[in-house]
This record gives sequence, C-alpha cells and structure tokens, in this order.
Amino acid sequence: MTVEDRKKGGVSWKVYRTYFNAIGAAASVLSLVLLATGQSAKIFTDYWLAHWAAANSTLNSSLDLAQEGSSTTGAAIDESTSLYLAVFGGLTAVQAILTYIFYVSYYGSTLRGARRLHNAMLRVVSLAPMSFFDTTPVGRIINRFSKDVDVVDQTLPMVLMQYLNCMFAVIGVVVLISTSNPLFLIALIVIGVIYVFVQRYYLRTALELKRLDSVARSPLYAHFNETLTGVASIRAYGCAQAFLKENASRLDKANRVYIPIVTAYRWLSVRLELCGTLMIASTALLGVLSVSSNSTSEQNALAALAISMALSITNTLSWSVRVSTEVESNMNAVERIKEYEELQTESAHYIPHSSPDKAWPTEGRVTLKNVSMKYREDTPLVLKGLTIDIAPGEKVGVVGRTGAGKSSLMTLLFRLVEPCDGSIIVDGVDVTNIGLNDLRSRISIVQQDPTLFIGTARYNLDPPGKKSDAELWTALEQVGLKKAVEALGGLDSELAEGGENMSVGERQLLCMARALLRNSKIIILDEATASVDMETDKALQETIRSSFSSCTVLTIAHRLNTIIDYDRILVMKDGIAAEFDTPAELLRSKPNGVFATLLKETGPSTCSTLTKKAFEVEKQKQS
Repeated sequence: MTVEDRKKGGVSWKVYRTYFNAIGAAASVLSLVLLATGQSAKIFTDYWLAHWAAANSTLNSSLDLAQEGSSTTGAAIDESTSLYLAVFGGLTAVQAILTYIFYVSYYGSTLRGARRLHNAMLRVVSLAPMSFFDTTPVGRIINRFSKDVDVVDQTLPMVLMQYLNCMFAVIGVVVLISTSNPLFLIALIVIGVIYVFVQRYYLRTALELKRLDSVARSPLYAHFNETLTGVASIRAYGCAQAFLKENASRLDKANRVYIPIVTAYRWLSVRLELCGTLMIASTALLGVLSVSSNSTSEQNALAALAISMALSITNTLSWSVRVSTEVESNMNAVERIKEYEELQTESAHYIPHSSPDKAWPTEGRVTLKNVSMKYREDTPLVLKGLTIDIAPGEKVGVVGRTGAGKSSLMTLLFRLVEPCDGSIIVDGVDVTNIGLNDLRSRISIVQQDPTLFIGTARYNLDPPGKKSDAELWTALEQVGLKKAVEALGGLDSELAEGGENMSVGERQLLCMARALLRNSKIIILDEATASVDMETDKALQETIRSSFSSCTVLTIAHRLNTIIDYDRILVMKDGIAAEFDTPAELLRSKPNGVFATLLKETGPSTCSTLTKKAFEVEKQKQS
C-alpha cells in the first residue's frame, strides 16, 4: 500500500480556482455584488440614523416655538420625521431583500459546486486503473468521499460566507470611521499590519494541523470497513474485543490532532482580542480629540457612530481573521478532492473511429502474440512473451500453481492492466486499439466470488433493462435457476446485499444467466466453482457445457476434474505458457510435465480416474 500524500505549505491558488470554477464565475460575481450592495445598504442605514439624530438635535431648538403654538413648526417636524422614517424603512427593506437573494444565490451555487466536485472525483475514481485500488486502502477513498465532501458541502460554504460578510462589514466600517476622522487611517495601518502578521503566523500551523487531521482519519475509516466486511469471522473466532481495542486505538490517534488545533485557536484568540482593544482605544481617543465646542451636530453624531462601530467591529475583525484561516484550512478538502480528480485513468472507453462492428466478435477466436504484462512500472513482469491461439468455440482450461499468471491472463483480456508489449487479437481485431467499453461489453466473466447488487432479480440479470421478461426467464431456465427465482417472488423480488438471501451456488448460476443474456461469444470463468460443494459444482459444470456450447470458454481451474474433458489445457508457469495441448496429449507426451504433476497431487485414486477420463474423451472426439 502507498503512503497517503500530505501537501505542505499554503493552499495553492489553483485550488481556489478549482472551487470557484465549480461554483461558476457568474454565480460568484453575482454573490459578491449582492453581498457588497447589501453591506452598503446596512452601512448607509447606520449613517442615516446618525444623520437623523443630528437633524433632530438641530430641530430641538424649534420646540419652544412649537410650544408657543406655532403649528407650522410642528408640522415641519412631523414631515421631517416621516421622511427620515420612510428612508430608514426603505433602506432596511432593501437590505433584507438583498440579503435574502444573496443567501439563496450563494448556497444554491455552492451546493452545485460541491456536487460538481463530487461527481468529477467519482468519475475519475470510477475510471481509475486497478493498480490504484491495489495500492490505496478503501478507508482512504471513503475518507475523501465522506469527510472531505462533507466539508465542501457544508463547512466550507459556511465559513467562506462568514469571511465575506466580515470583510465587507470591516471595509464599510473603515470607510465610515475614516470619513469621520481621517487620522484613524494611520492607526488602522499599524493595527492592520499586526492583524495580518498574527493571521499568517497562525495559518501556517492551522493548515498543517488540518492536513494531519484529514490524513489521521483514513486508518480509522479503513478499520471500520475491514470490521464490517469481516464481522462474521470476527464473531466466529471470538476476536471482537481485539477489534474493539484496535478501533479505540485508531480513534485515539485520529483525535490526537484535535488538542493542538484547539490550543492553536486559543493562542490566536488572545492576540486578536489584544488587537481589538487597541482598535477601540484608538477610535475612542481620536473621536474624543476630534470633538470640540465648534463641532456641528452632524460631526458629533458621526464621531459617536464611529466609536459605536469600532466597539462592534472589533469582534467582527477578530472573527474575520479566524474564519480566513478556517477558509484556507477547509480548502484542504478541495485540495484533496482535486488530487483525486487528477488521478491517472484507464484508456479511453469509447474510440468512435476504431469501434468494431456491433456483431463483433462473431466467432470467438483469441490470439495472443508475444504479450508481456506487469501490474505497475516498478514491478516485475507477470506475463512474459505469451503466445497462444484459441480456436472459435474451443473450451480451454487454464491451470498452474499460485503466482503462475492464470488470473493475470484474464486481467489482460479485459485490459484491466494494459500489456507492455505484444498484441491481443479477437476475431481479427486488435483489442488494444478499441475502446474499453467496446471490449468489456462483448466479453463475459463469471468470478469465483459472484457479485450481486441490492435490487431486484431483474436488475441483477439485466442492469441496462434491455431484455424482455421472456428472455430473462429463458436464461434462468437454461441455467436451472427458474424455480429458485420463482420461490423468491419472481423477477421483481428484492435481493439482499451481496445476494445473501441466495446460496453461493444460486448466485453463481445467476451470474451465469447474466453472462448468457449478453450473448457473448467469449466466456471467462475465473475459478467459478472453487468455493462451492461438489453437488453445486456438478450442476454448474452441466450448465457451462449446455448453455455455452457454442462459445469460446476459458476456465481458470481450481479442481482439475472440471476441465479434464476440455478441448485443451493451458498450463501457466512463471508467466509463460509452459504446456498447451489436449489433456490426453499432455499426459501422454509429458508424463513428468507440470499438468501431469498437478494431476498426481490430487491423489492416486483421483489421478487414475481423471487420467482415464481424459483418454476416453479423446477417443469420443476422434470417433
């Protein structure tokens, strides 16, 4: 397994660009404009209140005349109050409407962006080569699709919105205070430098801690997945306590990063509060010094508003520094998603200009010419110059010891791993030059561990939903599974996860029915009967011989009795075709060969029976 990569340093601007591209340029600009306009309306509302207060102070001098019975002055005061109230109400309404539109637009666009990032990562991971899954723990992948996607779905939009709100609020207040007292700009520059220094110093630590936290979760998720997968074995062998202890240990390690995160946050809070105190003191001092006996009511009101704003904006400014670090820390999730979006994928699934005929393959001839293969660049060859020719409709058994290259051959035919050298010809078409979908949709495989999905029997038989009920029932009848499916409730009966409400043999038969429905001329059986009992094995072999009689069948054999009557036996050894001939000919011409040795290892009785059967089959085919 590879070690999980952890980035270092600040988050690249490419990551921010990836996120905002996912949101959409138009949606991003619209959100910023709405937020800026809404904050402007809020600041102007506060300014209007100060202006109203100053105007009322001036009008108070006219109250004596109003008390003396001057109805004109009283009417003027009422008219002025109505005007100020109307403007204030209008500004408040505009602010509320803009805020509502902003939230709808912002959260709608960020959700779309999160969906696009998730779908892009899912598409790339789905198309990743098998080597990626061989070297990457499932828990690590789950971590990206759970924790990181959750951050992009919820946490990141929230902290980004808070940061933007804080920044526009701070800008508005700074403009307002500077208008009241330009000398405040000098103090602002000094305090601003301190804020930026503290924020940058904290950010380096916070970002690394966030990355450590993300990486620390992967082993925990991997252990969860392994425990759930093997829960039956864990209980059967009484290992529950050991797994509980291991889970607790991994949970402790995952939470170990949390304490430094909280400590660093407290460190930041103390210094931001100190900076806030300096800002309040500067604003108050400058406000008091700016007020004199010659100051107008308007100037006094603005000075009071500036001090009031400074008191409120201190918390906002401190919070803006905190959420700015949260934005960059949570951008780590986008960084990790982007990393998976840039994974190397398999070859093209569709190549229109080299797509074979719809009826291909019509015969089922398979030819390998000097084919070599390795699973990864840094690993040795597992197939070395393999050259074989399989005739149409031929039944070929593939045998060999563990590591001989049997499964590698099947991996190669589906191009789960690309060949290093040589060519693979199927009915005259070099399959390395066509799209993967064209290749894999024309060849069928039945594996040792049958794969069924949660859903109906119909869906598991025909995922695209292109076959009629009659065709489905015919396929089930051919493999001898019709009664079992009827007992479950028919084609629309629900299958449990992994087909748990069916026996292993029934699951294998269902997979064979699925292969039969695809009308493939080439069928690969990857030790399909290795995990079933002899009775089920016998039933499966009868199904293979009757249902796939006109197909080219390649069977990786675990039990030699299942392929002793095949047309030819391909014996793999160290990645090469050590022997390739009929069973009888291999036993006759190479009595000490690999196949003969494997046959002897089954025991004297079984060896004698299978040897006799091999020669009987040869006579039957010759007659």
